[in-house]
Amino acid sequence: MDNQRLHLDSNHILVFIDSAVENHEDLIKGVVPQAEVIVLTSQQDGVEQITAALQSRDRASSIHIVSHGSLGTLYLGNTQLSLSTLNHYSEHLKTWLTPSLLLYGCNVAVGDVGEEFLNKLHYLTGAAIAASTTPIGSAAFNGNWELDKNLGSVEFHPAFLPSTMASYATVFEQTNPIIVGDKYYFTTYDNTHGTELWTIDPNTGNPVLFADINPGSASSNPSNFTVVGDILYFTADDGYSGTELWKIDANGYPQRVQDINPGYGSSNPSNLIVVDNTLYFTASDGYNTTGLWTIDSYGYAQRIQDSGGLYNPSNLIVLGHSLYFTAFDGMNDNQLWRIIPSIAYPINLSFNYYSGFSNPSNLTVVGDTLYFTATDGYSGTELWRITSYGYPQLVQDINPGNASSNPSNLTVIGNSLYFVANDGDSDTNLWKIDANGYAQLVEVNGGLSNPSNFIVLGEKLYFTASNGTNGNQLWRIDPNSSYPISLNINYYNSSPNPSNFTVVGDTLYFTANDGYTGTELWRIDANGYPQRVQDINPGNASSNPSNLTVVDDVLYFSANDGYNGTELWKIDANGYAQRVEVNGGLSNPSNFIVLGNNLYFTASNGTNGNQLWKIDPNSSYPINLNINYNNSSPNPSNFTVVGDILYFTADDGYSGTELWKIDANGYPQRVQDINPGYGSSNPSNLIVVDNTLYFTASDGYNTTGLWTIDSYGYAQRIQDSGGLYNPSNLIVLGHSLYFTAFDGMNDNQLWRIIPSIAYPINLSFNYYSGFSNPSNLTVVGDTLYFTATDGYSGTELWRITSYGYPQLVQDINPGNASSNPSNLTVIGNSLYFVANDGDSDTNLWKIDANGYAQLVEVNGGLSNPSNFIVLGEKLYFTASNGTNGNQLWRIDPNSSYPISLNINYYNSSPNPSNFTVVGDTLYFTANDGYTGTELWRIDANGYPQRVQDINPGNASSNPSNLTVVDDVLYFSANDGYNGTELWKIDANGYAQQVKDINAGNASSNPSNLTLVDDILYFTANDGYSGNNLWRIEQNSYAKSLEVPGGLDNPSNFTVVGDSLYFTASEGVNGSELWRINSTTNSPFNFNINPSYGSSNPNNFTVLEDVLYFTANDGYSGTELWKVDGNSYPQLVKDINLGSASSNPSNLQVLDNVLYFNADNGINGTQLWRIDPNSGYPNPV
Repeated sequence: MDNQRLHLDSNHILVFIDSAVENHEDLIKGVVPQAEVIVLTSQQDGVEQITAALQSRDRASSIHIVSHGSLGTLYLGNTQLSLSTLNHYSEHLKTWLTPSLLLYGCNVAVGDVGEEFLNKLHYLTGAAIAASTTPIGSAAFNGNWELDKNLGSVEFHPAFLPSTMASYATVFEQTNPIIVGDKYYFTTYDNTHGTELWTIDPNTGNPVLFADINPGSASSNPSNFTVVGDILYFTADDGYSGTELWKIDANGYPQRVQDINPGYGSSNPSNLIVVDNTLYFTASDGYNTTGLWTIDSYGYAQRIQDSGGLYNPSNLIVLGHSLYFTAFDGMNDNQLWRIIPSIAYPINLSFNYYSGFSNPSNLTVVGDTLYFTATDGYSGTELWRITSYGYPQLVQDINPGNASSNPSNLTVIGNSLYFVANDGDSDTNLWKIDANGYAQLVEVNGGLSNPSNFIVLGEKLYFTASNGTNGNQLWRIDPNSSYPISLNINYYNSSPNPSNFTVVGDTLYFTANDGYTGTELWRIDANGYPQRVQDINPGNASSNPSNLTVVDDVLYFSANDGYNGTELWKIDANGYAQRVEVNGGLSNPSNFIVLGNNLYFTASNGTNGNQLWKIDPNSSYPINLNINYNNSSPNPSNFTVVGDILYFTADDGYSGTELWKIDANGYPQRVQDINPGYGSSNPSNLIVVDNTLYFTASDGYNTTGLWTIDSYGYAQRIQDSGGLYNPSNLIVLGHSLYFTAFDGMNDNQLWRIIPSIAYPINLSFNYYSGFSNPSNLTVVGDTLYFTATDGYSGTELWRITSYGYPQLVQDINPGNASSNPSNLTVIGNSLYFVANDGDSDTNLWKIDANGYAQLVEVNGGLSNPSNFIVLGEKLYFTASNGTNGNQLWRIDPNSSYPISLNINYYNSSPNPSNFTVVGDTLYFTANDGYTGTELWRIDANGYPQRVQDINPGNASSNPSNLTVVDDVLYFSANDGYNGTELWKIDANGYAQQVKDINAGNASSNPSNLTLVDDILYFTANDGYSGNNLWRIEQNSYAKSLEVPGGLDNPSNFTVVGDSLYFTASEGVNGSELWRINSTTNSPFNFNINPSYGSSNPNNFTVLEDVLYFTANDGYSGTELWKVDGNSYPQLVKDINLGSASSNPSNLQVLDNVLYFNADNGINGTQLWRIDPNSGYPNPV
């Protein structure tokens, strides 16, 4: 090293600018005077260019490198400097002698990868280093010029003039970068062209717009880049022909391959996959359902057909020289198929010779073997593989005979396949494929039952399971040992209930309870062991972190520190939990949605009610997106993401509740005032099919209809020739939307919409009356089941075939009688339901592996099953076997045979009731015949366990009013000493009295337990002030809500939004309507009858966030009133004019319409309805 290079020029700044950076000429012109600029050409190794430049120059006071960047990576010339290449370039880097090295690349310092990259670069160069965890560049693109991650003492000599940084019009960030031959393509956004395809000019090294496919500022959104030979295929929307398949042709220009769905409709090509230089993809031509397509030798798109067609292909996967996928052929249900490009036509690998229904799923490649689950009609659903000949082979009949082991959670670690299955002898357990290709049970002492939450991180498998002793625990499998290691973190060897698993970079976060500090946030450290992040709510109280959401490698979540209530938190750059603060706080954040680099959520700042907020990715500071002109709550809800657009409903205080969206700048914009003026269209049932949004709404002129967003972004009502009224039961299956509606001629019918076709298809199949009355729509795998009548066979179970049309499953109650199927419930891939075959009581039925309805039988039968609850892939229900009365039963998805969970020692009915789920635990009350009626729960192995004999001996504590608040169960019970008081289940699973409100053996009789946000309200009598209103905030004690004169006999508790409405008397104004907002906790008396009399509010009924009720204001008699969260009560209409009463009663909501009885004083009592358009009542 020469002496000249050892000289440090304190005034010399070296700025290396990569030529791939957009508008880098503007940056060159805008450097500070003392800076020397060196441009890195895209045709050479950028690291070598920097080294060569430094060899001939004095040691600079600081070196600035301006380039595109990503996580732990700099793109320099035609190479990358990253963690994986640092060793390769180590000799070069040791010659980069400078006190300070500043890296201007987007997101280079993000996460553990970015930090490790900086540490190693610091070690090799010896320089202090500054880099960024955010995009660098224009604030208009969420960029900034702040290098917020530092190693060592960095001397910040600015490289660019302030005017340059302020005027620079993009960021140093690309998306979808891809190299084809000697061409480098990527997508990026600018204000002039939107998101389009760009490339690097080989002559200048500058980024240039390759093609403005959707001309002007609109975006074509190129994506799905796939290279076949020297051709680049991708999808894009040119603004005229919808989203179609494009390619870069031989002349280097973009060209639409074909308008597969002619006109404005989109074929939505997806699942692009290459086999032996042949491109396959799925798309819809607008006439048929989605099919499998390929590019033929002439460059045209061709649909691949079997003799009966191939519909809704999915699970596309390549193995060797073959493409495997699942699809319907028009004759059989879902099958496994194989295509060899040299043969072209599809080969049906069906192996269920009984019904043709093999239902292959969970396709997973391990090395050169394809594994999947399926049934051959003989051995149930088991694990299969593709042999070297390309045909299916049963790996093992794990659950012998026609029973199913139902393998699931197929997960690859190294060259090993792990999965969950049930061999019929025990609970669901963990299995693996051994070196000889056999399925082997993974055993530990006590077993590993009900494994779930599989997460692969750093070649390690993490999951939860129970060993029969310590409840549900976190486990780890290293790829070399394959033996599960228990990561138990509970000091009392109880279940820590690990949940909310979320990966951020190479760190796994989750929530758990160690039995000492309550439920807090944890993470897996670098050695693979659990570590508590922080005791957010100090001591044994719980902060109950939830809504774990990752934005730009930053973890956000909600938690309660015991002082500020439930607020927004994040993990800062040092790994600590930090509360995100704004003036007034952010209470009860929810509806966390990530869109682009932004986090959207709802929360209350204590002033304007529940609002929409956005986290600025640069400052991490929440921005209030309040859209209500009256500074009241707009009640944002129904959040739905379609592509890169967030839709939601809100009320701006001027145009009623309408459909809104987040625009390109990240701010809310009303889509359309569907019901013009102050009226609300009340959009609801938002649902997405193939990137198309559907919803129900009313325009103020017609009844509620089905709407969609067209290609121009406007809301359009979907009509049949006779209209479509009151659509409901919206459900997606494959690429179709199914729903029920009236068409103006027939009663309720089943309809289908395919977005590529657009118009609705009537699936009516009652040719006698046109009234099929479809209901109970339920999806199982790729089949839609529902109940309906065809006019001949009564109300029975139906399904949608592979053609998309209705088919009777079975006439369970033969002839025109009805079996009336109900309680349709899905466990695994099985459908259970209740029906009556006409020969016996109502019984339990299931759909078997061949698609037939089968009676679920036990000795004595199972009559009148009810209380269906799904918990941990098990079905719990109550039924009678004719001997022991009403019992609790369980069905495991693998055995399908009901197991009696009888807990009564005398084989009498334990009368199980009050079923309540808390996290992954089912609580209920029952009588075992020995300890009376007490609180019980289902343990980790699926068996009943008494929580505690609260009232010792054979007396009963009679738990009731079971209510969940932030994963804590509250209830009322009598321990025999303190009377009936309020109790809860503590962090260790024990029953604990909250407070002896009525001291001694008297009872406070807590009742009306009602949850509003995170606050529990209830009524209780302390023995001094009568039956009053009380509240419990999270981790606090019961407190009485004091008002002057007290609150006598609160009742009619009803929650609307974040408010609790009830009736009570404060001793002066009689029985009136009161409201408590969860942010203020101060009861407010509306005093509808101001003349010291009672308005006697009653008949509380909620419709679309509005509370309807009856009341008497002292002038108009007893009439119908309403109130929402932002206003005072209003008289809907004085139906019986003057002081006489119309006495509205029997308030009922049907299809978003309120019906009631009332007497207008002329026509007697009639049926009335609230017109959904005008909001006024009219007789029906």
